[in-house]
Amino acid sequence: MSESPEAFYLPLGDGRYEPTRATESPWDPAAQHGGPPTALLAHVIDQTVEPGLRLGRISVDFLGPIPRRQVRIEVSPIRPGRSICLTEARMIADDRPAVIARTWHIATGPTPPATGEQLTPPPLPAPGPKPPRLTGWGYGEAVEWRYTHGAPDALGRTAVWARPRVPLIAGEKLTGQAAALIVADSANGLSAVLPMAEWLSIPRP
Repeated sequence: MSESPEAFYLPLGDGRYEPTRATESPWDPAAQHGGPPTALLAHVIDQTVEPGLRLGRISVDFLGPIPRRQVRIEVSPIRPGRSICLTEARMIADDRPAVIARTWHIATGPTPPATGEQLTPPPLPAPGPKPPRLTGWGYGEAVEWRYTHGAPDALGRTAVWARPRVPLIAGEKLTGQAAALIVADSANGLSAVLPMAEWLSIPRP
């Protein structure tokens, strides 16, 4: 990247965060891609729930383009509890909600005994050339993409191995949950059946 951010967000204190170029949307350089805000809201909610609870479900509403400017996160418990809880978090930009997330957390228990055939993940593909349509904008370059099926410039079914290159928040280790949520909103852009320049779609990760 022409600018190499250390993370997707810089913490400013008091629930405020500065999005870096790593959050930049392909549609508008002044807007954020949907993945990093989703991961940030889930991360902030995790800090408010009872110990021993784990994220079981998250639903996220984007209320419009998400400005790539300083944001504030507000969290409200809806159904507190030690076994299950429902929580809402809002990303506020320019004094208006830009993203609203709701999560269900559930209590964890002992790991059940594994049964059945052990699954072995396929080997990690070797790095290839950067797909042109994933370069030149922040989020596309902040994530590593390796194609296991299909091709970047072809329509139809595509399978991609992906991982963020930088942490979600500066100074904090990237978790598996954050990594998954950062890339989850990319499926429709990687495996399109119709040309994206001519057709719009609603992602459903």
